[in-house]
Amino acid sequence: MLATCPYKAEALLEGETIQISVLSEDPPQQTTDILSKGISDVDEFQINGHEIYFLFRQSVLDSKLASNIQKLGDTVTTRNWNTMNKLAELAAAMQN
Repeated sequence: MLATCPYKAEALLEGETIQISVLSEDPPQQTTDILSKGISDVDEFQINGHEIYFLFRQSVLDSKLASNIQKLGDTVTTRNWNTMNKLAELAAAMQN
């Protein structure tokens, strides 16, 4: 998931964040419809299979896009970039 992220974490400016939502199945069209209602010229998202990648250029608390994530229901979990990296490190350590 981290390798296929369309946003470059090393290019983030101060206050920008990447978050990744993982769904239990490929999202239906209504997912795009729900998220698109909160889209602005500030924040963006891209869907790739079971994952939704978000780029927030402002505080998540101020983002209309972020507020629409909770409307996706209980078949999705969302984590920030740092947490996803820590989870990847833990998974790699378990394989060794």
